[in-house]
Amino acid sequence: MPILVDRAALPRQGKELRGEAASAQDIRTDFGEERQEMSQEDNSVGWFEIPVIDMARARGFYAWVLGEELTEMPMGEDVEMYAFPWRYGAGGASGALIRHPLMRPARIGTLVYFICADVGEAAERAAAAGGVIVQGKTRVGEHGYIALVEDTEGNLIGLHSQR
Repeated sequence: MPILVDRAALPRQGKELRGEAASAQDIRTDFGEERQEMSQEDNSVGWFEIPVIDMARARGFYAWVLGEELTEMPMGEDVEMYAFPWRYGAGGASGALIRHPLMRPARIGTLVYFICADVGEAAERAAAAGGVIVQGKTRVGEHGYIALVEDTEGNLIGLHSQR
């Protein structure tokens, strides 16, 4: 279950704690060393959740598009979660589909990119599974290719591959 944080209730750091105005540089200094220590070998994102309305439909869509099954994560009453495959100790992030009364699918906001073998093929599988290709296979310079698709729940997701 996601943890909701009231930023105003968080303890202040450095100059803010002493009642002085903090600059962007001060904030980077206050948090920078801790952040480096926590993520020296991994990327910044550690977990993501994609909200869904119909879990069975969403699981079928993602399993078909990505070619991998999702694993149930029991969360208790009123919350349903299925995780994408992850490997402990590997870099990068994993995440889950979540059905939660406080979360709704959306086409705007954060965009999560899924790594796949071939963007064009994955986008076609998305369309065949009930999704919509919003932007077809597009070259992004030396970084390979991307495509944008809308899933069966109304979320916009990205696909990325080197071919």
